[in-house]
Amino acid sequence: MKLKKVLIIEGDASNWQEAISLTADELFNNGCVKNTFKENCILREKQFPTGLPTNVAVAIPHTDAIHVIENAVCILKLKKKVLFNSMQDPNDTVNVDFVFNMSVVDDNKQLQMLQEIIKVVQDSNFLEKAKKMPLQDFKNILQKQWL
Repeated sequence: MKLKKVLIIEGDASNWQEAISLTADELFNNGCVKNTFKENCILREKQFPTGLPTNVAVAIPHTDAIHVIENAVCILKLKKKVLFNSMQDPNDTVNVDFVFNMSVVDDNKQLQMLQEIIKVVQDSNFLEKAKKMPLQDFKNILQKQWL
């Protein structure tokens, strides 16, 4: 799936809501989503947690296409891990290193974008390196892959 934008940021968040807010704000500031996106990502995360307990744990928040302007992803490289509830068992938590917030203009294409993100997430060697590599290098690699 081709994306209009791949946004990579680094930051600190004290909880999962702040982590989602950082990515949603970046998507909004880059014209990818509507001003309703952030609130709806947080609401959806409460109902359907997206923490994945992979070798390098990630979360993949998103919301419905009605809140999206263009296909994009914002990846937050967290300076310190943040707890998200697990996608597999909402009663469990996952200590997340990266947040991949996806904005998809067609709800029928969400699975396709999710599969692209999962390819990256399953490459734990890459994500281990990404935790230490400069943000621009991480950005260059993913932009080549997705743009």
